[in-house]
Amino acid sequence: MPSDAAGAARLRVYLLMETSQTGDHEAARDELTALAERAKRQGWPEVSFLATAGLAQYALLHSPDRTALGSTLEDLVLRAESLGRPALLGLALALRAVGAAVREDGGALLADAARAVALVEDDDLPALDRCTTLVICAAAYNTLSLWEL
Repeated sequence: MPSDAAGAARLRVYLLMETSQTGDHEAARDELTALAERAKRQGWPEVSFLATAGLAQYALLHSPDRTALGSTLEDLVLRAESLGRPALLGLALALRAVGAAVREDGGALLADAARAVALVEDDDLPALDRCTTLVICAAAYNTLSLWEL
């Protein structure tokens, strides 16, 4: 467990991303929103990015019109690129790949998921960032029904 507040907030975001999938997802969304605002006030750009990524994941899971998330996912990728953190860019690309799956755009899904996987192949990157990216890529790939491969 990290000793600093930003590190603890970072871990909390990942827990909330997990909770938003199965548990009290509305409370998780509300806490992600609060964490994004807190991170912005505190000057924690990575935590702010992760909380926003968590909100994008929430929208992909629970929004009634998931096809309208294209600009949100594009903004997330641009934001990750500006941070210069390969693992976070991988996470943003993985989420955009899921968005492509929702739109049934297999080409975009494959391009983003492949790039995301390549970006997180570095063992020196944070393990939690890497694993989350791989799990989200797996969700995107799963929509293609390529089980025989």
